[in-house]
Amino acid sequence: EIRLRRAQRLNVRVLAPDGEPARRARVRIRGAGVNRRDRTDAEGRVTFTGLEDEVTYSVRVSAYRHGEGLCPELERDGIPANGVELVLELRE
Repeated sequence: EIRLRRAQRLNVRVLAPDGEPARRARVRIRGAGVNRRDRTDAEGRVTFTGLEDEVTYSVRVSAYRHGEGLCPELERDGIPANGVELVLELRE
């Protein structure tokens, strides 16, 4: 028997401390043998595709400059890849 499972996606939006999109922020996801990195676009968004549907992921945002400083890393665990947008707000 062959069973096909639908691949899922994880949509992430990163906002800077002033509420504006965090452009080119580094985003990393990990879980179930997945370890991927990408940068956000001009709207502060990035999408990871081809993920398992019954797995949760760790999402980390790092290396984002705001003004003169570097925002601290932000990590969230237990995030499902269900196509809903995860919005992360950075702090100074």
